[in-house]
Amino acid sequence: MRTILALAVTALLLASSAHAADKLDIRSEVAGTTNGVSNLADDSFNWNPQNFPGFYYDPKKDIGTEQLTISITDENDLSGSVPFGVVYTTTACQSAFRLSDFGSYNVIGFLGEKYFAGYVNDTGLYQWMQIPLLRSDDPNSLDKGQLQKILVDDNSEIVVTQDKPLDLLEGYQLGFKSIDSRSSRVDLELRKDDVVVDTSSAYPSKDDATYSDKTYTYKKDLGDQKGLVTIAVYIKNAYNDTETSAITVDGIWQISEESTAVKVGDKFGKMSVGEADGTAGIITLNNAGQPISLQENSDVPLMGDIHLRTADSNVLRLYLYRQVTEPGTYDIRGSIAGAIDKTDNLEEGSFTWSAQNFAGFYYDADRDLGTESLTTTLTEGNWLSGDSPYGISYQTVAQLAELQFQDWGRYMIIGFLGEPYFSGYSLTEDGGMDLLNRASIDENSLASGQLERILLDSREKTVLAKGDFLDLEEGYRLLLKGVDESGKAFLELSKDGATVNLKIIAPGHEYANTADQTYYYRTNVGVQNGLVTIAVHFKDAVSDGRKSEAIVDGIWQISEIPVLVAPDKTFGKMLVRSVDANNGVITMDNKDSALTLNKNRDISLLPEIGLRTADNDTLRFFIYRQGKI
Repeated sequence: MRTILALAVTALLLASSAHAADKLDIRSEVAGTTNGVSNLADDSFNWNPQNFPGFYYDPKKDIGTEQLTISITDENDLSGSVPFGVVYTTTACQSAFRLSDFGSYNVIGFLGEKYFAGYVNDTGLYQWMQIPLLRSDDPNSLDKGQLQKILVDDNSEIVVTQDKPLDLLEGYQLGFKSIDSRSSRVDLELRKDDVVVDTSSAYPSKDDATYSDKTYTYKKDLGDQKGLVTIAVYIKNAYNDTETSAITVDGIWQISEESTAVKVGDKFGKMSVGEADGTAGIITLNNAGQPISLQENSDVPLMGDIHLRTADSNVLRLYLYRQVTEPGTYDIRGSIAGAIDKTDNLEEGSFTWSAQNFAGFYYDADRDLGTESLTTTLTEGNWLSGDSPYGISYQTVAQLAELQFQDWGRYMIIGFLGEPYFSGYSLTEDGGMDLLNRASIDENSLASGQLERILLDSREKTVLAKGDFLDLEEGYRLLLKGVDESGKAFLELSKDGATVNLKIIAPGHEYANTADQTYYYRTNVGVQNGLVTIAVHFKDAVSDGRKSEAIVDGIWQISEIPVLVAPDKTFGKMLVRSVDANNGVITMDNKDSALTLNKNRDISLLPEIGLRTADNDTLRFFIYRQGKI
C-alpha cells in the first residue's frame, strides 16, 4: 500500500511555530492594509530593528541601526531606478569589548548579522591598553570595503592546561608548550586544523606585567587589509609546579577570516551596494536595475536570507521575513520597550505587543487574521503588579475564517500563545455551506471552555488509488478500500493501526453534492460531544474495472487533545481572567505573580513566551518566543 502525506496548514504557520522545523521564518511588521487601516505613509514604509526582529539589535548596548525603506509607485512597483523603490542603510556603532580593557571596536548589523567594521580608539582608556587596535596594521575593515563576522567576544574565566587547549572557532586552538617560572614566560602555540600556524610568548605572571605582556594576538592579511588582528586572548596568570602547568584566560576575541565584501557595486540578491563609507561607517544598498512588481502571493528573495513577501489577497499587504536554516534555537523578539535611542517609548508606563510588533504571535497575512496582544504596565519604576490593576494583561479575540475548502463553510479561528486554534464552527447564510457545523453536536469549543489546535487545512489535490492511505496527524490514516462502478467510495479511518470508523460516500455520483463528497469523522473532545475533527473532500471517485481511484481536494483536521481555557486556569505566570464565548474573547493577567524588572532577567511568562530585560542600568525589555530548527 502507498502512503500519501497530507499537507500542513500553510508554510507561514509552520515557520512561526516554536516547534522544531527545517526552517524558521522570522516575520516583520506588515505594511499595507490590516484591520481595514493602511499604515503606508505616502506609499512608503520603513522597517528597523523595532518592527523587524530579523535585523540585528543588542538590547544591552541599545545598538542596532539597520533600516529598509520601500517606496511604492502607482502600479504597485518598487522602482529599480532613481528614486529607488528599496533602500537599505546600516551604520557602524562603537562598542566596548566584553573585556573592556581591550578598548572598543565598530560593530555593524548587516543583513541581520553582527559584523566587525574596525578597531577604534577608545578615548576613555589609555591607548597602550588597546592591544587589538595597536597590533593591527589596517584596523578599519570597512575602509577596505569589507566586514568580518564576530565569532567570539567573551570575558569568562577559563583554565587551559597542556592536555586541554583553548578551542576557538574556524578550526583554531590555542595551547602552550611550556611555562618558565624563572622568567614568567609562557610559550604559546596556535593551531588551525591541527597544523601549527603561529608561536609566540606571553609574560602574564612577571612583576608589573603590562597588557601587552598578558595578551596573545594573531593577525592576518584579509584581502586588501593588511595585518588585522583576528584573535586576541588575554592571559590573566600562569601556574607551574612539578606536576601541573596551567594558564588562566579571561578575555577572548575572535573575528572570522572570511571577509564579506561591501564595495560599491557588490551585489546581494536584488540589492547592490550604493555606498560604503569607512570614515562615517555607513553602508547603503538599493535595488538598482532590479525593479520589483508587488503581485499577489509573491515571494521575492531580496538580500541574503531576507525576503519580501506579499499576501495572497487583492488588498496589498507585504512584509519582510528572514529565513533561517542553520540548526539552532533562535529568539523571535518583540519590539523593545523602554529607553531606546535615548528616548523612552513607554506611555504612562505601558507598552503593548501585538502581531504587528511581535512575530511570535499568530498572524495570517493572506487573510489578515491575528488579534493577540500583551500589555505591560509599570508602577514604581520597574514593578509589574500582581494585583489589580495588573502589570501584565493578555487578550485574544476569535475571528471568522473560511476553510481552505470553502464549500465546507466557515469557522472561528483564534490565536492563542502564538499558535492558531479552532474555537468553533460557524453558521453561514447559505445553509448548504455549513456541513461541518451541522454534522457536529457541540460545535462551539470556546463555549465548552476549550480550544483545539488546527493541524491541517488544505485544498491541495491528491490522487488515491485503491489501497492507498492518506496520512493525517495524531496517528490517523484514511484508507481508500475501494470504489465501485457507481462512484461510491469505501473508506476506513484508523488510529495507531486500529480501525475507528468505516464509511461509504458517493463522490463519483452524477448528482453528488458537498455532503455526498465529504468524509467526516466526529468524536468527543474533552467535554465537547460529537465534534467533527477530520474532514476529507473527494472531488471524484471512479472505477473502470482496471483501476479504482479517488481525487482528494480538501483536508481539514483539528486536534482531539483540547487546551482548556476556563477561568482561573494558569498558563505560566498568567491566569485566565475571563472567557466570553459569545464574543470569542479570552483575557489573562498576572494575578498573584508580581514581577520586578531588574536588569538582565529572563522570565518565563507564558508557555514558550518569555520576557527579558537588558543587562543595563537603563530599563529596556521585550517579550520573545523561541523557534527551533
